[in-house]
Amino acid sequence: MFPQLGAPVGFIFASDIFLTLTETMTDAQFFAWGWRIPFLASAALGTFVLFYLMTVCSLGWGTHQLGYSR
Repeated sequence: MFPQLGAPVGFIFASDIFLTLTETMTDAQFFAWGWRIPFLASAALGTFVLFYLMTVCSLGWGTHQLGYSR
């Protein structure tokens, strides 16, 4: 059930961020530096996911479902 929710939740999250940015910034501010905020947020999210997956894989969680053994 949860894999099907990934794209809609992402679209809603992105829309919320864009709405917040457009409501709190002027057009000049957004074009000057505000457009960088989503890219910085995605870099932070990617770093978090990388370390999370490295931790999960190193602990062996879920590897029994893939046929791996320690």
